[in-house]
Amino acid sequence: MTTTHTASGAPAGQQAGDGFSPPATPGLHFAMSVTMPWPPAQLSPNFRTRRHSWVSRKRKEYRQACADAAWRTGARPGRDLRLAKIIFHPPDARNRDDDNLTAAFKAGRDGLAEAMGVDDATFNGVPHEVGAIVKGGAVVALLEEIPG
Repeated sequence: MTTTHTASGAPAGQQAGDGFSPPATPGLHFAMSVTMPWPPAQLSPNFRTRRHSWVSRKRKEYRQACADAAWRTGARPGRDLRLAKIIFHPPDARNRDDDNLTAAFKAGRDGLAEAMGVDDATFNGVPHEVGAIVKGGAVVALLEEIPG
């Protein structure tokens, strides 16, 4: 039996919330990958509104969604894991500025750090890239075990 895969490596018709996992990268071995939802547009630094309480609510909801995704995947305090790489899988082909991607993901990064039981300052300097387009978008955090 053969399975058709999309350009992102996910089986056809599969998206971020359906157990999507990133394609394997030759030579790289990660302890786990955490697939989180794409950040809401309201978290972009370019989003303008006068309703700051609404944006604050969106930020809290996104942080919790990312923490829940990490928790479901098995990221827990005391597991000796560190963030090795972040891959942004956009929902469409629009050009996105890389610093806006990381800024929009700040609440998600906080949720991931919370689930792992670490300070998100340990994530400074973590490489990130833009991956394949995925229906609905996704942010994939690749975690590796801390040696020792």
